[in-house]
Amino acid sequence: MVTFLAGGTGTPKLLYGGNPVFEPSSSPVVCNTGDDVEMGGLIVCPDVDTVLFSPEGAQTSGREIARWRRFSGVAEFMQLGDRDRAVHVTRTGLLDEGRTLTEVVDVLADGLGVDRPVLPMSDDPVATMVHTDEGPMHFQEFWVHRRAEPAVDSVEFRGAAAAEPTDAALTALEEPVVVGPSNPVTSLGPMLAMDRFREALEATTVVAVSPFVEDRVFSGPAGELMAATGREPSTAGVAEAYPFADAFVLDDDDGTDLDRPVVRTDTELGTPADGRRVCAAVRTALERTGAEVA
Repeated sequence: MVTFLAGGTGTPKLLYGGNPVFEPSSSPVVCNTGDDVEMGGLIVCPDVDTVLFSPEGAQTSGREIARWRRFSGVAEFMQLGDRDRAVHVTRTGLLDEGRTLTEVVDVLADGLGVDRPVLPMSDDPVATMVHTDEGPMHFQEFWVHRRAEPAVDSVEFRGAAAAEPTDAALTALEEPVVVGPSNPVTSLGPMLAMDRFREALEATTVVAVSPFVEDRVFSGPAGELMAATGREPSTAGVAEAYPFADAFVLDDDDGTDLDRPVVRTDTELGTPADGRRVCAAVRTALERTGAEVA
């Protein structure tokens, strides 16, 4: 059994392409919930939903309607497809009934036919707030609505000090862990801000895939956000941010010298074949740490 940590789009690409390497049913994924936001009275969980939805377009279905809504007086800065919106309606209704987010995600995963356990990092609310030269804003507003235009001063994980990882997440973290090529600040940061989550990572075997090639990031605002939090925006900075990682998977073109075992491959993810290739490198890295992987 291997547990994946996911946020954004990089890790989901790794997950689905890597199914032949890591059996999905025994490879749970713990998802960031710091991006969760309320839109039009509905609870939207972007990072959870990216894992829940198949890569076949369920999440974007109906976005032509969503574009029409932009001109209909409905103030939504995120384009929600029709099936996407239906999931948010269902999730919000189940939460209103008193179910935990973990319970709700389990219901949704079953209904969507997801072939792996999908676990929120916490049932407690945590919000990633980006403090900018225009004031504080939720990360989704900063990234989706403002296209990362405001200058970043700092990043806050609001609520993390009082939040606890779920029992299911902590149990999953007892197995070897794979940190996908997600944003170290906004995808992993909320998880690491919870003491028990970070301590669990320190106690298990961890392999991390760098989202950088030396100082070049594949996508997203990871570079700017790492710089704003006092980290070098590079693979070296990622290694500093992940002191619990026992080994790394780096791109062939990344010559960064790390003090831990490194396996290199082409880490760009765009197709299922890419995911299989990178997962194979992850498996090699796990084996080099001495971890037992079925």
